[in-house]
Amino acid sequence: MSGDNDLDRLLDGLPDAPMGGPADAPPPPASMSDPVFDGMDMLVVARDFARGIHPKAVVATRHGMTPEQAILLCSQPVFRRMVQRERAVWEGSDNAGERARQYHREGQAMVASEIVGMVLDDKLPAALRLDAAKFSAKVAGIDAPPKQPGADGPAGTSFSVSIHLGEGKVERLTTTVAAPVIEHDEEGDGP
Repeated sequence: MSGDNDLDRLLDGLPDAPMGGPADAPPPPASMSDPVFDGMDMLVVARDFARGIHPKAVVATRHGMTPEQAILLCSQPVFRRMVQRERAVWEGSDNAGERARQYHREGQAMVASEIVGMVLDDKLPAALRLDAAKFSAKVAGIDAPPKQPGADGPAGTSFSVSIHLGEGKVERLTTTVAAPVIEHDEEGDGP
C-alpha cells in the first residue's frame, strides 16, 4: 500500500457491507490465524471503526494491523456485527452528549502538540505564549493544586470499612481516593 488514503479506500464501506468488500480489494485469506489478532481486543477495535472519528487507516495502524490484516478483520461477519452494534450505540440519541464530548476531546488531543509548540516558540510574543501555557495547563487539569481532604468539600471518593471484632470493639478504616479533574462547560464555550 502506498499510504493512508489507499488503506482508507480499501476499507471504505467494509464494516457495513453485507458480504465481501470493495471491488478492488483483494480477497481475504481463509483464516484469522495471523498472530497480530492474538490477544487483540476486538470490541475496542470495532468501537474505533464504528465511531469514525479517525480515518480507518489510522485505526488499523493504531491496533497494529497492515491494510491486508484490516481487510481480513473487516471481512469477518462476526466483526461486522460488532461494528454495527457499536455504531448503533455511538450514533444513538441517548449518546449525543458523550459523542460531542469525545469529538471535543479528540480535537484537543490533535491540537495539543501545536499548543505546546506555541509555548516553546520564542519567536511568539510572551503574552501569547503565556496564554497558550495557561490553556494547556487547564486542559491537562494541572492548573490548580488538588484539594486537600476537608478543605472546601471532599477531595475525592471516600471508602470506609468497619470491622466488628466482638465485645463492642470496632475498627474503622477510611480512605479517600482522589477524583480525576474533569471540567465540562454545559454551554459548549469551554474545554
